Amino acid sequence: MRLTAKILLVLLMAMALITGAACVFSVKTAYIEFEQQQQQIARQLGDQLNQRLAHAYEVDGMRGVANVLKEVSPEQRADVEMKWVLFENPNSPQAGSPGALTRLSQIRVGKVVSLIKEDSYGHRQLRTYFPVELANAKLGGLEISGSLQPVERETRRLIRSALVTIGGLAIASIGVVYVIGVRWVGRPLDALIAKTQRIGRGDFSTPLHLRGKGEFAQLAGALNEMCEKLTAQQSQLTNETTERLATLAQLRHA
Repeated sequence: MRLTAKILLVLLMAMALITGAACVFSVKTAYIEFEQQQQQIARQLGDQLNQRLAHAYEVDGMRGVANVLKEVSPEQRADVEMKWVLFENPNSPQAGSPGALTRLSQIRVGKVVSLIKEDSYGHRQLRTYFPVELANAKLGGLEISGSLQPVERETRRLIRSALVTIGGLAIASIGVVYVIGVRWVGRPLDALIAKTQRIGRGDFSTPLHLRGKGEFAQLAGALNEMCEKLTAQQSQLTNETTERLATLAQLRHA
């Protein structure tokens, strides 16, 4: 029983680790796919608007750039926000932490960078930056912001699913421990132990019969065969002892 429980505990831990690893892998994959999707949107918008933004900047400066973005934004998905940012401005809201500022300051034309930030409501967003080169202007570009809430909801769903799976495995393991540990292993093993204890006390009677043809049944058969041999030897020894005692008695009276 204890041995079976230990074996099943090891198996349960292994399955829990595998389930947890699969959950972590799925979560990372979801974040990577979301980031790749955002970067693809940023590249597409950057390629589509590059010349248009450059022309608007030449005509009306940053006001022209802002007008172009206002015209384009309604055409985009409702869950995606877009605006113009300067990458070399240390006081810009998108700079954030020193690490984020370093990454933004290292952006070059053609390179896309993604950062995770929080909006004014505390919701996490994935902000993707696509540089656009404008004549005689500081390096800036498009900031594409997408909420991470769908990914986080999927993450919570995966975690709940993993916990339910592990809980189900634990409940199933308890049932397996009872069926295998008590009925298939525990009871036959207890019967074998009781049989060996009777043999130790010199009781070779009452053969042990176990169902099936497994190892326990074979061991029970071997014990029964041993008891038969011991009984035969005991009977033979008793007969020989009786004969010797009778012979000695006759010799005394001779």
